[in-house]
Amino acid sequence: MSQRAPQQTHKRSLRQRGMAVVGALIVVTVAAALTSGLFMRQTATARQTENAAARAQARWLLMGGLDWARLILRDNVRREATVRGDQLWASPIRDTRIDQLDPDSLAVFSGSVEDEQGKFNVYRLAQTGIIDPTMVIRFTNLLSAIGLPPTLAPRMADAVATMQPRGAAPGDKTGSGSGTNAANGSNSARANQGAGNNNNNNNNNNTDWPTPAARGIDDLAQRFDLDEPARKRLRRVATLLPQATELNINTAPAEVLSAWIDGLSPAQARTLTESRDGGQWFVNAGDLTNRIRGLGLENTPQHIGVTSTWFTATGTVVLDRARVTMRALILAAPNATPAIVWRQDIL
Repeated sequence: MSQRAPQQTHKRSLRQRGMAVVGALIVVTVAAALTSGLFMRQTATARQTENAAARAQARWLLMGGLDWARLILRDNVRREATVRGDQLWASPIRDTRIDQLDPDSLAVFSGSVEDEQGKFNVYRLAQTGIIDPTMVIRFTNLLSAIGLPPTLAPRMADAVATMQPRGAAPGDKTGSGSGTNAANGSNSARANQGAGNNNNNNNNNNTDWPTPAARGIDDLAQRFDLDEPARKRLRRVATLLPQATELNINTAPAEVLSAWIDGLSPAQARTLTESRDGGQWFVNAGDLTNRIRGLGLENTPQHIGVTSTWFTATGTVVLDRARVTMRALILAAPNATPAIVWRQDIL
């Protein structure tokens, strides 16, 4: 008995030491896991903060890009009698490095300006809330030409009609690059821009539009559940502006000319645009009438012109891990500072 007692005591001591070691290992493991988790959370928080700061800085850089677009458009309106696709505003900027105060931070800018009056303005689908059947037929033909359902035309016409102010006498409120309407739109746009400076999203609508109004063709297309590829096709040939506008025949794609001019086939429209883009720009609306008569058409197209006041500027800034894209509608009326009517971030 005297020999077994020390052996049992020794075994008990070894067992206790083993349990203590296991317990210590468990504590170390838990502490390491907690420390690792805390470190990962801190790293994620720091990265989120850095990304948020980079996105904010990228937005400020994009605002500078919008100022560049306004400057280019202002000079173009003052110097040129027409708006054409060979002018400086139509030259895109691609992957241009922006000098920063921080030498370790690289910012790259890409941007472009589009003439919105070279597109089918779906605002013309109705006048003062009354649908225009002729314009609906033309828009139906345009949708068929780009592979979208023709049944979309009357649905969009209904949506546009609900946006327009009612009660005014039917008339042609055309923003053709000169006149009172464009100037009034510029004043309204500047008022909206000032009101939206306190809002980072700047979700303002032109004051001529009653609620609910869509900011551009993308907002309208989303109401009809069009996916991004369909919206991209529509965006190339159609627009939604705050007023009826003339079609700029110097920047309109062949599909739009074919849909807009009764009797003009797609092949004839391509012939016109190929000669135009080759340097034979239209000098006025009568120039187009003479050319289509040479193709055997005797009709006189309506609501066309060779200048524009409505443009969209789209810019993208890549800064560190942040990528921000912004699109803005700009009204560049004669004898007025180009104004940003609305702007929005593009996801």
